[in-house]
This record gives sequence, structure tokens and C-alpha cells, in this order.
Amino acid sequence: MAFENLTYQYRRLRYRELPLPPIDVAAGHTLPGWVVRVAAAAAVGASVGLAGGLTSLAVVAEVVIVAAFVVWALVHPNYATAFAAFAMDAVFLLASPRAPFNPGAVWVIGVGYLALRLLMAAGLVSWKAKVAPGCLLGWRDAVVLGLTALIGLAALLPGVGVWAVVIGLVMVVVLAVVLARPGSTH
Repeated sequence: MAFENLTYQYRRLRYRELPLPPIDVAAGHTLPGWVVRVAAAAAVGASVGLAGGLTSLAVVAEVVIVAAFVVWALVHPNYATAFAAFAMDAVFLLASPRAPFNPGAVWVIGVGYLALRLLMAAGLVSWKAKVAPGCLLGWRDAVVLGLTALIGLAALLPGVGVWAVVIGLVMVVVLAVVLARPGSTH
């Protein structure tokens, strides 16, 4: 009996509720959630519009398609929206007069990657939420976008072979997959 009482006293003292220490939380600059959604929709519109501009499609048809994707990105920012925009980009690029290789495709890839990352962030926040700008794009995204832009510039230079650009793009895709592996942080 004395042992049980001693055990009870030990547990009561050890597991008692202690007051929590005071914690100060300060947030830096934040963006409203609607800004993130509008930026994601603008990136989707830029991606589809850039790819559509490389084709000989009528301007009115291109504007309607871009507007539809922008509205879809505003209402439902998620992976499905990004992948549907990628599919539309692919259709536009295959319909371009310079298919199968159009140097402008490299720019479409970069803007499409930016749209995907922004849509991922926009899908996680509401219209009224506050978002830290550092949560949107990290240094890994900057590396991928920077390398894609450099390859895009190289693709526009005369004398650069198609295979050099293709090899560069494959390297950027491998880099993006390695940097965006599950569990990675910005």
C-alpha cells in the first residue's frame, strides 16, 4: 500500500500541468491569399498565351482559350489545372509551324514550371489567408527557372544545335526532379 501511494505521488508530481512559457510570434511581410491566386492565374495565362502565340491560331480563339484557363486557375488552383494547361501548351506547340522543335518551347516550359509552383501554393490557401512570400518559391525553384531561362536564351542564338538544347532541357528536368523530391524543403 505504501508503494502504491509513493508511485501515485511520483506520477502526480511528474505529470502535473506546468504553465506554458510565453511565446512571441512575429510574422514578416505577408501577401493576401487572393494575390497568390491571381499570380497563379496570370502565370497559367502567360504559359498558355505564350504557347498559343507560337501557332498560327486565330487571335480570338487564343484569347478565349487563355481566358478559360485563367478563370479555371482562379476558381480551382490545383495540379489538375496545371497539367491541363501543360496539355494545352503541348497541343499548341505541336501545332506550331516550327514543330517538332520550336525554340520558344523552352520559354513555355519555364513559365509552365512557375505556374505549377504558384498553383500548388494557391491551392493551399484561401482568398483571405495571409501567405509569407518565402513560402511561394524557394532557391531550388530559382535555380530551375534560371537554368531554363539560360537554355531559352541559348536556343534563340544562331548556330546552337537542337540536340544541345534538348540535352540541356533534359538536365534541367533531372535537376528539377532531384530538387523537388518528396520531403524536400525550400
